[in-house]
Amino acid sequence: MLENITYFIEHKFSPVFQKLNQIPYFVGLKNGIIITTPFTIVGSLFIIIQQFPVQAWLDIVEPYQAMLGVPNQMTIGVIGLYTVFGVAYNVARELKIDALGTATVATMAFLMLQIEHETFTFVTSGLGARGIFSAILMAMFTAKIMHLFLTKGWYIKFPDGVPPAVSKTFASLTPAAVIMVVMFILSVVLETAGGTPSGNLMYQPFVKNKCMILAV
Repeated sequence: MLENITYFIEHKFSPVFQKLNQIPYFVGLKNGIIITTPFTIVGSLFIIIQQFPVQAWLDIVEPYQAMLGVPNQMTIGVIGLYTVFGVAYNVARELKIDALGTATVATMAFLMLQIEHETFTFVTSGLGARGIFSAILMAMFTAKIMHLFLTKGWYIKFPDGVPPAVSKTFASLTPAAVIMVVMFILSVVLETAGGTPSGNLMYQPFVKNKCMILAV
C-alpha cells in the first residue's frame, strides 16, 4: 500500500511540481511566502505568551497586555506588507529585473488599496492576514508591468557615466507612475462598487465562499 502511494506521488505529482518550479511567478511566490515565516512564528509566540490559557499566568501578564501585543501587531498585524515586498522581490529576481525597485513599487501599489476614499484616510485593516491575497496580486501585477517596461525599454535612460544606482532608480520611475495611476483608479472603482476599502474587498469573496484557507 505504501509503495503504491509512493509510486503515485513520484509519477503523478513530481512532474507537475517540476514544471511549476520552472515558472518564475510560481517560484517567486513560493520564496516570497517563505520569507514571511519568521514574522509569523515570532508573532504567534507572543500571542501564546499574551493569552496562555492558565489563569495564574493571565493575572501576571494582565498589566502588560498592551506591551505584549506590540510584537504581534508589528508581525502578523502587517503580514501583508512583508508578503507583497517578499513576493515582488523574488518574482523580480526570477525575471532578472531590478528586484529592490520592483518590491518597493509593489509595496506602494499595495498601500494604494488601503485608502478609504470618502474621507481619503489611510486604513490599516487590510495590512494583516486579510490583505495577503491582495498583496500577492499586487506583487504579481507590479512585477509583470516592471518586466514589460524594462524589457521593452520604456523607461528613462541615462548615459553610461551615470552611477548604476541612479539609473536603476529612474528606470523604475515610468512604470511606477503608471502603476500608481492604475491602482488609484482601481481602488476608487472597487471601493465605490463594494463600499469598503479595496484591500478588504478582495478578501471578502473568500470569506463569503468559506475558502478560509486561501483567505487567511
